[in-house]
Amino acid sequence: MRALRVSLLLITIYVAATVEARQKDQLRRLIDAKKASWALERRDSAAAAFDASEIVKRDVVVLQDGSAEGDKIEALPGQPKHGYLLFGQYGGYVTVDATNGRALFYYFTEAPVGAAAKPLVLWLNGVANVIFLESPVGVGFAYSNTSSDYDTNGDKRTAADSLTFLVNWLERFPQYKNRDFYITGESYAGHYIPQLAAAILHYNKINNASAINLKGIFVGNAYVDNAMNDKGAIEFLWNHAIISDEAYAKVVKECIFNDNSSYTDACNEAQNETYNMAGNIDLYNVYAPICINDSNGTSYSYKEIPGYDACIDNYVSAYLNAPAVQKALHAVPTDWGQCVDFPWVDAPYSTVPTIKQLTQSGLRVWLYSGDVDDVVPITATRYSVKDLNLPIKTPWRAWYTKYEVGGYVEEYEGLTLATVRGAGHMVPTYQPERALGLMAADKIDALPGQPEGVDFVQYSGYVTVEPKKGRALFYYFAESPQNSSTKPLMRVLRVSLLLITIFVAATVEARQKDQLRRLIDAKKASWALERRDSAAAAFDASEIVKRDVVVPQDGSAEGDKIEALPGQPKHGYLPFGQYGGYVTANAKNGRALFYYFTEAPVGAAVKPLVLWLNGGPGCSSLGNGAMEELGPFRVNSDGKTLYKNRHAWNNVANVIFLESPVGVGFAYSNTSSDYDTNGDKRTAADSLTFLVNWLERFPQYKNRDFYITGESYGGHYIPQLAAAILHYNKINNASTINLKGIFVGNAYVDNAMNDKGAIEFLWNHAIISDEAYAKVVKECIFNDNSSYTDACNEAQNETYNMAGNIDQYNVYAPICISYSNGTSYSYNEIPGYDACIDNYVTAYLNAPAVQKALHAVPTDWDECVDFPWVDAPYSTVPTIKQLTQSGLRVWLYSGDVDDVVPITATRYSVKDLNLPIKTPWRAWYTKYEVGGYVEEYEGLTLATVRGAGHMVPSYQPERALMRAVYLSLLFGFLCFFAFPKTNKANMQVEQLLKLMKSTMFSRPAELCSLADGALSPVFVGLQEGLMAADKIDALPGQPEGVDFVQYSGYVTVEPKRGRALFYYFAESPQNSSTKPLVLWLNGGPGCSSLGYGAFEEIGPFRVKSDGKTLYRNKYAWNNVANVLFLESPVGVGFSYSNTSDDIYSNGDNRTAEDSYTFLANWFERFPQYKGRDFFISGESYAGHYIPQLAATILRHNKGGSNQTTINLRGVAIGNAFVDVPTNMEGTYEFQWGHALISDESYSKIREKCNFSAPNNECFDAESEIDIGSIDWYNIYAPNCRSAENRETKPDDGVGDFDPCTDDFVSLYLNDRAVQKALHAKARDWKFCDLLQWKDRPQTTLPVIKNLIESGLPIWLYSGDTDGIVPITATKNALKKLNLSISNKWRPWYSNQEVGGYVEEYKGLVLVTVRGAGHMNGNLADKSKGLTVVFVESPSDCADAPLDPDPPVNQKKKKKKKKKKKKIENVILVIASKT
Repeated sequence: MRALRVSLLLITIYVAATVEARQKDQLRRLIDAKKASWALERRDSAAAAFDASEIVKRDVVVLQDGSAEGDKIEALPGQPKHGYLLFGQYGGYVTVDATNGRALFYYFTEAPVGAAAKPLVLWLNGVANVIFLESPVGVGFAYSNTSSDYDTNGDKRTAADSLTFLVNWLERFPQYKNRDFYITGESYAGHYIPQLAAAILHYNKINNASAINLKGIFVGNAYVDNAMNDKGAIEFLWNHAIISDEAYAKVVKECIFNDNSSYTDACNEAQNETYNMAGNIDLYNVYAPICINDSNGTSYSYKEIPGYDACIDNYVSAYLNAPAVQKALHAVPTDWGQCVDFPWVDAPYSTVPTIKQLTQSGLRVWLYSGDVDDVVPITATRYSVKDLNLPIKTPWRAWYTKYEVGGYVEEYEGLTLATVRGAGHMVPTYQPERALGLMAADKIDALPGQPEGVDFVQYSGYVTVEPKKGRALFYYFAESPQNSSTKPLMRVLRVSLLLITIFVAATVEARQKDQLRRLIDAKKASWALERRDSAAAAFDASEIVKRDVVVPQDGSAEGDKIEALPGQPKHGYLPFGQYGGYVTANAKNGRALFYYFTEAPVGAAVKPLVLWLNGGPGCSSLGNGAMEELGPFRVNSDGKTLYKNRHAWNNVANVIFLESPVGVGFAYSNTSSDYDTNGDKRTAADSLTFLVNWLERFPQYKNRDFYITGESYGGHYIPQLAAAILHYNKINNASTINLKGIFVGNAYVDNAMNDKGAIEFLWNHAIISDEAYAKVVKECIFNDNSSYTDACNEAQNETYNMAGNIDQYNVYAPICISYSNGTSYSYNEIPGYDACIDNYVTAYLNAPAVQKALHAVPTDWDECVDFPWVDAPYSTVPTIKQLTQSGLRVWLYSGDVDDVVPITATRYSVKDLNLPIKTPWRAWYTKYEVGGYVEEYEGLTLATVRGAGHMVPSYQPERALMRAVYLSLLFGFLCFFAFPKTNKANMQVEQLLKLMKSTMFSRPAELCSLADGALSPVFVGLQEGLMAADKIDALPGQPEGVDFVQYSGYVTVEPKRGRALFYYFAESPQNSSTKPLVLWLNGGPGCSSLGYGAFEEIGPFRVKSDGKTLYRNKYAWNNVANVLFLESPVGVGFSYSNTSDDIYSNGDNRTAEDSYTFLANWFERFPQYKGRDFFISGESYAGHYIPQLAATILRHNKGGSNQTTINLRGVAIGNAFVDVPTNMEGTYEFQWGHALISDESYSKIREKCNFSAPNNECFDAESEIDIGSIDWYNIYAPNCRSAENRETKPDDGVGDFDPCTDDFVSLYLNDRAVQKALHAKARDWKFCDLLQWKDRPQTTLPVIKNLIESGLPIWLYSGDTDGIVPITATKNALKKLNLSISNKWRPWYSNQEVGGYVEEYKGLVLVTVRGAGHMNGNLADKSKGLTVVFVESPSDCADAPLDPDPPVNQKKKKKKKKKKKKIENVILVIASKT
């Protein structure tokens, strides 16, 4: 596509503007209108190419009124006066049908410099001449004097009119005749452009003309085939988790997307369900914000994408409707609209045959796709390209913009397919820089130091000449300053260049990786033969270990002592001993290894000794290990000074960094042949010799606990050296080298398993194509009989070339860009990590003063050295197994975003060890956050480090030090679970889990007994005067301006035993006399509705971090209702009994009875609420409390046992625990679906557990799972650290949500002044009390079903990140009710954003709340809070939609206002945003 740089005339059929849903809606309308006829066409005839002969006439020149001079725009209103070069712009009409008076409108921008020669590109008038055409008539300013023209638009006439426009426009601008010409556009231009191209080719043929010198077409997110688009769009929605499994399954079942597609009513219905389900998201870019339009005419967006404004279509519409703008554009005064809805009389179901015909004609065709568009997704385009059956010319590979991967490209014979990373449907809107890069990737803005006044264009870059091997030639190209478009060399070169380049990049941390890749390539053939001919064998240390390896030395510890390194910081750390120098490993050859040794600042005399080895082979442990990863200092970007590494490993041990073998770093030999004979065996032998002699130099470390650690090819070095040490100790009966264990990071241990794991990693992380992965799977056998055939090698090489210029050490890390002048930079960053650090280290270690301070021989030091490697086994797995059998402790740890030696590879190798599991997979912690996962086997521990790459201490230094993992290695105990589970919400979780376990394994399912039987007498005591006594004057620390009345106190429910329940009641600030009454119940069982419900979730106040003062909760439910919080049963919170055994005999039945008695008495105390609409709400185990209490109320109302009839109007339960079997099943589904447990654990649960009748095997399988101390209430929320480990803030925050609020509430409610103000008995208040629970059914579903049959409206709502009663469990439970669906799954809105989803059944409503956890009210001041509004018409509750209207049409919403008011008179769940 670099041919675009030739002077060309690029017309854009750009039916576009801004979001936005309008263009999408136009396309959807057409699809809906045409799909039936398209289905018939598919059934009855094969797709045919566009027949241009039907519409093209020999002469299409039409008499025109306009001229170029008349169309010239002097300036647009509001156009900036400075900051850009001047360019020509024109606007006006070209008549396409004189009889009917049809005229199309165009806007044309010339390039500011060299317009006569520069290419025309769609999205930037700085490098091209661009025409924007409004077509067909009726669009924008285009018009017709014949009204029927507006009703007869279609593909054919659009192509004919566009051709007529072009012919006549070129008469107006004759300087563009014969100029290389391209057509580009997007969306339905997948019809317009191929058809117009076909028309142009036919026109040129019948006229033997070339005035329209068409060279190619370039279509973005092209709508070319309706069936493939529907198929691809549905798959895209499902793969991006926007629609449910059920909805997707229904489409797959009902729809056949192929050449015989039949759009049945069932298929149409299934598709419509999915689009409705998606909600008010921008389907043009599913990750983009949406624009909110207020009725007052203002618009805004809650989020932003840098450089993109979701509301831009509003600004454009206002601008283009300004009379001054229309006048400047020479447009007829018009009510300009972005899109117009009119009939469309003809459209083929597919333009694939037309595109194929164009490729066969020799025309160059490009299809490009933004990869986050669902309107015409990349999946759809790929299906259509597949239908073209074109041979692949150049396989899938990355292309670049600013040295970063801009997307991927695949070239076919006659067609190129490209993606643009992170772009939506309108690529230049969402990714303007990458869109420009797609067109002009190699243009040079300016060379450093170039003189002023440069008047020519220059380019440079790479052109791939052999893609399979990644061979690319570099070019520099300078255009002529004058008339470059006519100079022959330029024209020839430009048409021969490819847009996409395999850019073999700058300075990614690729050196260690490259060393390993070179070794693999060199050895894989011999390794394959070894695998074929013999089983893997352990390293034979006896071959290399001698009894006496002491070698005469010249150095000494005193002589090696480093006083200070140049640029070393003078303050900010404790002093420590550091040494550098040589230890001779072979006196005869003069082989000497270099070391750098750092002692611990404190306790060096007792702390263990650690040897660090980097891999390669051939890479420096000084440069990589000490200066970039775990040493005491890091190098600043000046390459001259150092700064302290806070996570240095010498904080916990004395660490040696060894440069080995000879030739690496400062290590050397006086015998040159030594550099050509390095290998695994001699490296192990020399390293052993080094250690024995180093300990003679530092005898204080003899017999000290000793560990070897390192990374990468250290998976060979370390096990082999450990085997050599064990053998040396054995034959010498010595323990001078007191080896205790080895610790290897991202360990390269088996070539076949590494290749297998690396390919799988690339595919799973969407870095390589399906085809490339499939080819590797087909051609390669990765096992003990692996055969690296040419076909396998070729397939693997293709995948690595395809990955592009990413850092495969960490596939999400930035890369370093190095300039030839020595400067370097990175476009992105990871906090604490600098992608260019190896440049700084190289500069530092090559400074003569530094080499002198290190006592190093003056050397041209380099990070890695490439030399021959004479021996290496294909696997060190047998050696590792031998070490585990010897009793040595072995650790393998992996950063989980490394592809060089990925965790997948390590797990395959560990599996090959066949070790029994000792402690299953579980989380480990750093700073109370999950740092990774760990699994212990007999003799070996496997650990992962979250978010780390290959060089774990570089990417995750704190997690690498781990203070837990590392110390557990050194001192022999596991610290993973030394971290307390301090999120106090876990108390409620533990209460529920405890009950669940006891219920599952001790009690059969039974029906609740509350719905039947005789009514017991209800105690009602004298309540006169008690309301006034319960009135709260003011709570301690409450803010000023409290405008509502609040009460609290006790209600006796059993006078003989002295049982009394505590309540807190907050009336509404406005109209409390007419607003409904809501009872809130927290679960547990045994947890406080006062502490959780009132002070953490929905009450009027929240407690500040001082534990003494309060602030208003702006999402308090008493804004819309009068809310009563009840602490029940006795023993919870302030509720009590004078009979101690009451505390030990709580259960579901008595809780319901006492709660009803409470209500009967409370209504006597507050008689003004008798007969008031009454609702019950709560969460968790309230899935038992609420249905049972509701049933009790209905029974008493029916039986007339009391003078008060409680006017119960509905119940709403959040994350309701209603059924044990489905809750347990749903919990494990949720854990697996959210990657919290392993496949193996989930498979075992599925195999062993029948949740309706669980057994001990099931219990054992469950008990093996340990996910760690995450907040079960919201698996993505931060944890609270205990007070002794934090100041005032948690480790992380989520908006205004503070996970430590339990601490603040507990302090507040235990303040005696607070208890007095609440009229509570002085006591040690707790959130939850460990009550004995004597009765509970396994399910309350029968009770719920009875309530539904009674006509009581029921709402179940679920925060979708709750892991204790997850949405999966609620949905599973609902299936058991067998309710018919009355209103299907759809989104509901909060602040005009999707707040969640809702599905209505007969008598029951299910609602989800996006981003909320178990305690929805606790997240009210986060992005998605929950307010339950109780109003006047509960009988309509089950039939009321949840604010289903997206915010795009305020006029429609106004029309619906009256109806909406009625809808709002029901129970609504509405989210609120801060």
